Amino acid sequence: SPDGRHLAFVRMSSEGAGDVWVQDLRSGDLNRVTRRNAYIPNLDWARDGRTLFYGGEHLWSVASSGRRPPQRVLIGVQAVGRLSAASDLIALETVSQSSRVVRRGAKGESEVAAFRGKVRGLDVSSRGELAFLAEGDRSWLWLQRPGSPARRHLELDLTLPRGVRWAPNGRSLALIGDVGGRAHLHVLDVEGGRLRRLPAPAENLRGAAWVEGGRALVFAARDASGWRLWRIGLEPGARARPITGPGYIYAYATRDGTLYGARSERPVGVSVWRLPLNGRPIQIASANVDWWPIQPGFLFQPADKPGTWRQPSTGGP
Repeated sequence: SPDGRHLAFVRMSSEGAGDVWVQDLRSGDLNRVTRRNAYIPNLDWARDGRTLFYGGEHLWSVASSGRRPPQRVLIGVQAVGRLSAASDLIALETVSQSSRVVRRGAKGESEVAAFRGKVRGLDVSSRGELAFLAEGDRSWLWLQRPGSPARRHLELDLTLPRGVRWAPNGRSLALIGDVGGRAHLHVLDVEGGRLRRLPAPAENLRGAAWVEGGRALVFAARDASGWRLWRIGLEPGARARPITGPGYIYAYATRDGTLYGARSERPVGVSVWRLPLNGRPIQIASANVDWWPIQPGFLFQPADKPGTWRQPSTGGP
């Protein structure tokens, strides 16, 4: 703060999201001044020391005491990054981000949708239907059937929805979204529009993989033991339980139901493992800098080779 008595910072509560906190440096008391659980890349104090400005999807102001809710400062400005409010003027950095979603096949490329905002995940069902999450002023689930235009299907009352995955039957979707500062796994009945929240074992979640013919989901969660893979059934009252030891940071399943996990390796890199439901894990890719699941294998960037490489999910070169 301008008088040096308070410290303002962003405390991360889930994957990529957090809130503004203020600490009294004399007493050590902490005060949470926002409860939005949003992406906040930067913040700064106003000259009076009573107001904080912070960026993200928009420019916001909030009382440093937390006694009034955040207020949006500017209309029409999105993706606010670095900012300075040390004078009577506010200097800020904005990013004009637009996204295009395309289908690419043997006959070339066709545009599905174009809009201002971010795409936070997409997936194609066994029937060829595309689902993707678009985030701008609001978060929407879009659907596009082959040969038809894309359409907004459902507005999502979630913070940072991500990781959308079709069920094997093409009628349900799994996705992760934050509610009240915690990440939760959700299952959407696509036709009925009903969004069901599943109990989460921790605040930080990644990925969602359908297994056992669509009767259960596997996902990565970080609790006191670190990142592990967890399984939860879809029957009423089901609870999540860990199925691996620490180190697994992502789960992925191919359309035939084969489960894979990405495991963090020290000092750097990720290895990919096939995870039989009954049996020992089988390593199919050694430690790499990064990887992306595709059907039916993986794209990865090796630590010791330039470029991007493809590896079938069965292993081998």
